Amino acid sequence: MSASRLRNTLSALHRNKETWPNPELSIGTFCGTTKDKVNYWEAQGPAREAFVNISTSIQETLNDECLRVPSSSTLVYDVYMIGKTPGKAVPHIMFSCKASESRKKAVALVRKSDILDHYPGMELGHWESPPHLLSV
Repeated sequence: MSASRLRNTLSALHRNKETWPNPELSIGTFCGTTKDKVNYWEAQGPAREAFVNISTSIQETLNDECLRVPSSSTLVYDVYMIGKTPGKAVPHIMFSCKASESRKKAVALVRKSDILDHYPGMELGHWESPPHLLSV
């Protein structure tokens, strides 16, 4: 595939990406800025409700797939609104774990499942730890 055709395909996919409706309704307390200079907030309202609705399914998926986490680490996940501004923020279920392979595997397992099918605009991500907790 030529470079221009690939760019056009990726551009079309990006344009069709679902957005989270009325993100301001899901913005909670400001937590900080990531190392990539993107802001993030605690999620509340519709984004928090969606997360509560699917968190059991996420845990079941991780358990069913026997996700292994080193005994010296813990895998946790929570939802944050992430974006440059509150109006452009998108809910992200963020997996946190010191073991990068474990958190990447968790994201891949949830992405492969149909858990997020009923929540268009909700994204997945991972980090070692939420940046605001590193400064505590």
